[in-house]
Amino acid sequence: MKAAILYGQEQIRIEEVADRPLQPGEVRIDIQAALTCGTDLKVFKRGYHAKMIVPPGRA
Repeated sequence: MKAAILYGQEQIRIEEVADRPLQPGEVRIDIQAALTCGTDLKVFKRGYHAKMIVPPGRA
């Protein structure tokens, strides 16, 4: 599947990532569209969020 991965401030790459195997009781859905919110924009501009894990390349 494709994923938008944040690598740092204003550094997002669209990459192909492997699907994680489903666990018992889980389902996988096909998302056709997604939106962003104000927090998404702040994270993109700053490169992080205080309660977010450290993105790749910042560790």
